[in-house]
Order: sequence, then C-alpha cells, then structure tokens
Amino acid sequence: MPRLRPTPFCGWWKGLVLFLSAGGLIAQPAGFPGGGTSFRNTSLGENALASIDLSGDFLSRAPESAMNVAVGYAALLSNTTGYRNVAVGAFALGANVSGHGNVAIGRSTLGASISGAENTAVGNESLSWLQSGSGNVAVGSGAGAWLTNGSDNLYLGTTTAFPGGRPASESGIIRIGDIDGRHRALFLGGIQEADASTAWPLAIQRDGKVVRLTSLPDMPGGTPVVVDAAGHLGRMATGGDANAVVGAGAVPGSILLLRSGSPAPTGFTRLGVLRSEYRADGSGVKDITFDLYVKP
Repeated sequence: MPRLRPTPFCGWWKGLVLFLSAGGLIAQPAGFPGGGTSFRNTSLGENALASIDLSGDFLSRAPESAMNVAVGYAALLSNTTGYRNVAVGAFALGANVSGHGNVAIGRSTLGASISGAENTAVGNESLSWLQSGSGNVAVGSGAGAWLTNGSDNLYLGTTTAFPGGRPASESGIIRIGDIDGRHRALFLGGIQEADASTAWPLAIQRDGKVVRLTSLPDMPGGTPVVVDAAGHLGRMATGGDANAVVGAGAVPGSILLLRSGSPAPTGFTRLGVLRSEYRADGSGVKDITFDLYVKP
C-alpha cells in the first residue's frame, strides 16, 4: 500500500494561521489585528505590522495601509497608513507611520523614519537615524547611519563620512566609500579619452569632495581626469591642446599666468613674460618665469 506524503496546509481560522505538516499542527497569531481584511499586506514575525489601520474597505481607502511586506520582529511596527513598504529585519522601518514605497533590508534599517517615501536602505543599521527625508539610497552595513534629515542622497559603503559619525543633515550628496583610511585606493573602469576643449579637470579636496578646476594642473608623469557637461569622465586626450580647458568660461579681460613654455590656452593672446624671485624654505633666492596671457 503506497504511503501518503503529508501536504502542508495553510488557512485562516478565528484569527489564527494554521500550519499542518508532517503530522503536526502549529498555530500562530495572524499578524493583523481586529479580524479585518488584510488589505493585501503580508507580515511574519512578532509585532510585525502590529499597528496597521484596517478600518473601512480596500477599494475606498486604497492605496492607504495596503500592500506592505513586514518580515521580522517589530518590522513596520508603527505603520498605520503607510503603503507599499518592504521591511525585512528586526525593527526595520519600525517607526514608519505613513511613509510609502520604502525598502529596508537589515536590522534597524530606516528604523527612525516616520513619513519618508521612496527610501532604499540595504544593510544592517543603514539610514537607521534618518527621521525625515525621501529618495535616499544607502547600500552597506551602517551606510548613512549618521544622516538625520535630508533627501536624494546616495551612499555606497559610506559609514563614517563625518568625523565620529556624528548626526548630520544634507541633501543631494553622493558619497562612495569611507574617508577614514579604510578605503585606500579607487579604480574606475570605463574611463576613455576625452576632448580637453570641452571638459573641466577634476580634483579631490582633503575632505574627499570632488571639485572641478578652472585651470589645468601640472601633472608630471600623470594624465588629468576631466568631466564634460554631460558628467562623462575621461582622460586628457594625448596630443590635444592641454591648456584648452583653461580658457573655458573665461570672460574678456581675464589674465592668465602659465609656466614659461606651456602651450598657449585657446582664446587667449600672449602679452609677454613675467619674471619674479622667491625664496623657498631652507634655500636661497630662485627665479621663476611665467608667460602672461589675456583674453581679448
């Protein structure tokens, strides 16, 4: 006589979810209080979606309180009218009340956010102190954990961008990696040749901020990295006008001093030579010569 394989069964009964498998019956709280419709929400874990407002009917209130997913202890604990949120991990989006479209994966991710929308946090405690703000993206354990207020930020593996990780507020900022010494080298693929006449050279300040320069630096043995108006990174094309970028955006009457012998910048007229003397620390007097240019 063939043996019958136990078939898992799941059903609703008086506010309990019943699991029947392998000869055992397990009952656990349904996760939605009041015995009302689930509004297409899904919860798994103690106190997950415990405060969801299921009053009224789905058609009249949609999308409020609908289509949330909460997995883990106290995930979306305070959510009442927020909708289309995904919280996976203990305390993930735990303080959210009305925010929508958030994705929080990891313990305490977006744990303090109350009404923020469309935030994405992946990694334990990422964006954990964000109280208000929308459109932020943080990837990595603790990424952006110090941010308290702000929108449209992008953090990749950035955990201590501010000294001591102190709380901060900012918007529209991109931070990649830490500047505390853990990340010591940066390699980027896809950087191709670029026309120096239509681009600006880039530099990195001591605080890690990337800025555009108004003049081309002298880089013996190196190749300047430039960015065009579309934000495309490129290396200075070999054999091009190395100083063409210097004159970009310069107004008539602008004066330039370039190291003697440097290629003439585009759009400038040479006036002559300027000689000066200087005394370096611990050395004698030295001469320095510049070519003087003006933009007509």
